[in-house]
Amino acid sequence: MQGIEELASQVDRKIFVDGSEITRKSLVSFILEKHRRKLKESAEERKRLAGEVERIRGEVEEEKKRRDELNRKVQELKRERQRLKEENRQLRGEFFRLIEAERKNEPPRKEVKLYRKYIEDLEWKLQTEAITLETEKRILKEMREAYAKLKELTHPEKIEEINQRIAEITKRIGENMARIEELHTEMAGYVEESNVHHQRYVEGVKRLRELESRMKWLEHVSKREEEAIQFWSEMGERMSEEDRKDSERPFEEVLSILEKFYATIEEKRSAEEEEEMELKKKAAEGEGRRKEVKGEEMGGEKRRDEKEKEGEGGGEE
Repeated sequence: MQGIEELASQVDRKIFVDGSEITRKSLVSFILEKHRRKLKESAEERKRLAGEVERIRGEVEEEKKRRDELNRKVQELKRERQRLKEENRQLRGEFFRLIEAERKNEPPRKEVKLYRKYIEDLEWKLQTEAITLETEKRILKEMREAYAKLKELTHPEKIEEINQRIAEITKRIGENMARIEELHTEMAGYVEESNVHHQRYVEGVKRLRELESRMKWLEHVSKREEEAIQFWSEMGERMSEEDRKDSERPFEEVLSILEKFYATIEEKRSAEEEEEMELKKKAAEGEGRRKEVKGEEMGGEKRRDEKEKEGEGGGEE
């Protein structure tokens, strides 16, 4: 245990062999100063953290706003892409009906059947399978080539009106396919940018939770320090009377009493330190639990995102 003489020296008190001026009031003043200092430090840190929380919260809201805007653009592009795919499907049906009408008086040619089956297979693959952008580009190119080949295989004496409509359909399908490719590129850019803003949003939310947890702990610290200041202030008033009585006692008796009193002070201080450590431990455990829950949530979201992507590939493609 720290000696009574050492503590007294910390509060600018000197020990005299005769008529020592060591007082309970001095010891209490030393403890009070410690608590007042910690209360001030806690208040200053809370003020600083409050400013940081306000700043980060604004940044988080801005990142979320930007991310959501980009996601809305992606959805708009998806709807346009799906509309073009549906239009091509209908044009394809008309394309084959015109060919059949033009060739109704002739036996079906093997090449037409093969190309028709080939195009239908490619169209089915686009509509039902989850494929990459590169694969889709390759399929679209093959479909354009197949349509061009079919056009070459049509009867040279077909009615001009049918021939003109087939040409219009072929051109429109090609334009739609080119636009679908452009939409893919635009979507990929928006998705990449959206992911950047989402990551910043997630990191900002994480930092906010850490700061809010710290501020909550500081509130506990401040409340405890205020209670300690009130306790030791009241104790100081009582100690003034005890110090007066000590002046009438022999020095050895005063020193013994002060040693016992200091032991009481040390016990109180130890209890306060244990309480502070317990608060820190609970705050750390709470943050750990939040991280676990967040990890599970992120894992679930990731799995859901993967399933949605698979579903998107099968439904929209």
